[in-house]
Order: sequence, then C-alpha cells, then structure tokens
Amino acid sequence: MKRFEREHERKPFDLHEVYVWAVVNDLWTPPLDLAERRFVEEMSSDLREEYITDENGDHIRYYHAVTRGRQGALWANVFTGTKDHLFEGFVQRRKNSLGDCRQLKLDMDYCNRNRFGDDPIQMSFNFDADLAEEEAYRQMKAKKRAA
Repeated sequence: MKRFEREHERKPFDLHEVYVWAVVNDLWTPPLDLAERRFVEEMSSDLREEYITDENGDHIRYYHAVTRGRQGALWANVFTGTKDHLFEGFVQRRKNSLGDCRQLKLDMDYCNRNRFGDDPIQMSFNFDADLAEEEAYRQMKAKKRAA
C-alpha cells in the first residue's frame, strides 16, 4: 500500500483502483481457491446479517459462529445450536469487541499524542451506561406495547 500511495500521491484511495494497479503491476494474482473462499466469505457475511425479531421487537442474531483454527468457522442457529457452541461464540465475539476497542484506543492515543495534544479526543470504553440506556428504552417500548 505504501508503494501505491507513493506512486499516486493522493489520499484517500479506492481499493478497486488499488486492485487494478496491483494486477497490472503483477503484485497480486488470484489464488486457485478464490471461488470457494469468496463463497465462504459471502455466506459468512450473510449469516452474520440474518436476524429474527423477538416478542419485544428486538433484533436477535440468528446464526452464530465458532472459529476453530484451520477448521474454520462452524455455524449454528439460536434454536438448534448447543449451549456450549453458543457460549463459545459469544466469548469469541466479546474478545473481538475487546480487540476492536483496544485498537481504537491505540489509534486515538496516537492521534492525540501526535496531533491533538492540546485538545485531545476523549472517549469512554465503559459501555455499562450505554447498555443500561438501551435496556431502559427496550423496557419502555415493551410497556407501551403491553398497554
């Protein structure tokens, strides 16, 4: 990417343009298993976006994955997945969320140190208040429906 940025001297950039540049410059060729990997990626994305609506009107993810090394992801739905599978999937998603927050904090701290020292960007990583507010709103909606 740094080479592309040097050669094109502009920002931001479009990854479709980077793809054409990489192919033309023989920097990337599609792997032989590309069709299978593309199918798995698209299906994984679709499964992550499939929701059901519960009795409170909340959207609940229907499919849950557990990643197991070279075996890849194993999928199950909320009705037929075992408790162990669903728990392991929830633990992995929580770890992923922590990783996203950790990286966000590193990025923010870097920008604050190097650009915004006098007026730093500040953000809380404690989600308790956010979750409580959403739960209160959910309960309020449920009471209105019941009335």
